[in-house]
Amino acid sequence: MRLASKFKSPLITLVDCPNAQASFEAEHHGIAHALARNIATMANLPTPIVSAIIGEGGSGGALALCVADRVLMLENAIYSVISPEGAAAILYRDAGKAEAVSGGLKLTAQDLHALGIIDTVVSEPEGGAHLDPAAAAETLKNHVIAALHELRDVPPRQLLDARYKKYRHIGQEGTYWGQRVRSGFSDVFGLLAYAVSKIEKSNRRPKSVDGAPRSRAEKIRTPVVSGPKRAERE
Repeated sequence: MRLASKFKSPLITLVDCPNAQASFEAEHHGIAHALARNIATMANLPTPIVSAIIGEGGSGGALALCVADRVLMLENAIYSVISPEGAAAILYRDAGKAEAVSGGLKLTAQDLHALGIIDTVVSEPEGGAHLDPAAAAETLKNHVIAALHELRDVPPRQLLDARYKKYRHIGQEGTYWGQRVRSGFSDVFGLLAYAVSKIEKSNRRPKSVDGAPRSRAEKIRTPVVSGPKRAERE
């Protein structure tokens, strides 16, 4: 990564790892420090970065390689902060319930693109990339080249600012959140319309002389005419 920065070359990462190893040995040998160092280095690297998730993008192992200006993802790949097995083990004390929690993790390429977490879903050959690796690689290469063309003329300072904003607001943009916002506005406007209609109905109610609403009995009571007016009428 630092060599890419030194020679002003773009950096490309290909991600396919199930998880960062969660074991005593891994922690003892500094896996947490290695992951944090990777993330910090990529966040501040003044050269274009393109990451492609080509299989499993699990936990810190994938996150440490995906701090990129453009994140591509094969359509049948997955990408998540924790594996379904890990989430099931935490929630249910049973890793065998991974399928039950996988939907809530939103780990598919389509879900992540809707959330604005990845930038591009890369199509695979029919049946999956493993059935035609050469065609899948060619398609991915074209997407990587296209992404690099978008980034090659961006000044380093602007590149770093855009990368910061991208990850500062990750998960708050995309079509999914747009739909949620529109739905929220629709609910608010519906409540406002209901409140206005109630006010209008209240304003149309008959008023007594002192301005207070007239009771039902007052509305239907026949006025009593007396004195000269009654004599004249008779």
